[in-house]
Amino acid sequence: REQHKLVEGEVLEITPTRLTLKTVDIKSVFEIGVRIRQELDRERVDVGDVIRIYKDAGFVTKLGRSSSQKGEDDDGLVRVVDTPEGECLKVETVPTVLTLDELDTINFTEEGEELLFTETYATKNTRAEVDRKVYTWIKEGKAECDKGVVVIEDAACLPDAAFEMLRCFKHG
Repeated sequence: REQHKLVEGEVLEITPTRLTLKTVDIKSVFEIGVRIRQELDRERVDVGDVIRIYKDAGFVTKLGRSSSQKGEDDDGLVRVVDTPEGECLKVETVPTVLTLDELDTINFTEEGEELLFTETYATKNTRAEVDRKVYTWIKEGKAECDKGVVVIEDAACLPDAAFEMLRCFKHG
C-alpha cells in the first residue's frame, strides 16, 4: 500500500501563482508553481471544476464540474460531481496489486542477470524468500491475500495430497 498526498476541492479562483479551492467544510488558498499551472492548463481547469492534485507527482486530474456550478449552458457532456467534504489536504492509501509470479520475477532478477538466460525460472531460495516476505507483510497488515485463479503447469504430475491441500485453500 502506498500513501499519496493530495489536494482536492472545487476551484474558486485561479491566478498564475495561486489556486483557491473549497470543500463543503473549508476554503483554502495554495501557492502553485509553473508545473502545476501547466497541468491545470493541460486539463483545461476552470472556476467551478472539481480537481485533485497529486502533490508528490505534480499531477492534476479534473474530476468534473461541481454540482453547485451546473448551469443551463452545460450540454450534458460534462461529468457533474459533488463538492468534496473535509479538508483540502488529504492522504489517500492506494493498494499495489502484485502477483506471486511478479514478486518471484522481481526477486529473481535481483539475483543477477546471468540467471535470466537459463532454464531456471525462480530458484528455491527465491521462492522461499518471497514466501517469507509475503507472510511477514500479511502479519504486519501491509499486504493481504486476494482470492483468484491459480494456474498450475503440469498439474497432472501433482500427487493427490497436493490436490487435497489446494481444495482446502479454495474453501478456507
